[in-house]
Amino acid sequence: MALTGGLSIGHSPPVAGAVPPAERFLREASANNLFASQSSELALTSSHDPDVQAFARGMVDRRPLLTRQLRAAVGPSNWGMIVNEGSSGAFQARIPQLMFAAQKGDFDRAFLQSQVEASAALKADLEEFIRSPPPRKGCARR
Repeated sequence: MALTGGLSIGHSPPVAGAVPPAERFLREASANNLFASQSSELALTSSHDPDVQAFARGMVDRRPLLTRQLRAAVGPSNWGMIVNEGSSGAFQARIPQLMFAAQKGDFDRAFLQSQVEASAALKADLEEFIRSPPPRKGCARR
């Protein structure tokens, strides 16, 4: 997805046989959670709009709960893999772009747009997971 001003979040269409939808969703959710927290922490210091700061504070405050929920869904033995592979995604590339937008005085627009795009990417992965066929008995959902 492209933003005006040259900012973008890469969200590639799924490749057949690549990563199972459930794993892709959990990776995306992990990366989204990290990105939302880091970008929101940046918003707390870069935005001068009280509404943007309030939104950012809510995102930062919700991260521990979301992290616990994701960890419970994945299980402790798989958590490291999901977090490491999820955090290497396109979301992390947005942090320097947001810092640059802050220097140009365009932080609020870039921050809010990035949150919308990150949510849309996560929603697409969740919808794909929901549409995926249920697992066969004795097999993990793929």
